[in-house]
Amino acid sequence: MNLLNKFLPNKRTFNLFVMFLILSFSGCFMVALRTLITLNSNYFFLIWNLFLAWIPLFLSLILIVEEIHKVAKIFFGVAWIIFYPNASYFITDFIHISRGGYHLSSHTGIEVVVWYDFLMISLFVFTGLLIGFLSLYLLHKKIEKKIGFHAGWRFIIAAEILSSYGIYLGRFIRLNSWHVVTNPYNLVKSVLWSFNFETLIFVIILSFFLTLIYIALYNISQLSKQNNY
Repeated sequence: MNLLNKFLPNKRTFNLFVMFLILSFSGCFMVALRTLITLNSNYFFLIWNLFLAWIPLFLSLILIVEEIHKVAKIFFGVAWIIFYPNASYFITDFIHISRGGYHLSSHTGIEVVVWYDFLMISLFVFTGLLIGFLSLYLLHKKIEKKIGFHAGWRFIIAAEILSSYGIYLGRFIRLNSWHVVTNPYNLVKSVLWSFNFETLIFVIILSFFLTLIYIALYNISQLSKQNNY
């Protein structure tokens, strides 16, 4: 139990952890149900992406533990930067609805499946973003406590810019976090060739969007600290 308390520092974090598990299992159930009804397993990739989205949260829970050695913190910190984009990557999965290739016997049937897919992907997007933002929030508060208020927000901006670039590499260059280990040469080459005006615009827009959402959720989280609530 002491180990659990180290990695889930308070009751609210634990409750969010449980809520995210419920959301995750709900998303997996929707994928399984769709596969069973349509006999099409095309959306199983959402479950794998969800697994990847959980990794930065576990890494951030490790990083906020005081007893972790400095060298280990550097290792897990780099790993967090590499895997954090997976949590927000779900946003780009909406593109699969337009590429659906729906072939059913009636137009009404197609509409039902399209709306089901939209809600299913939305659940994964919502879950992935919340998991990622909790991971980000834990490190934000840790850095703010150790270094200061402004350092905490500089970290947020830098994290979302790097995350947006990672999402660009994943969606358009088709790279993933594992390439750091499995194919580092191709990763470096692809990164060097990816810098262009399109990349810049994508990263600016997406990082601005993600930062705004984080700020909104951050301010909501602070409401309970006000005397009026």
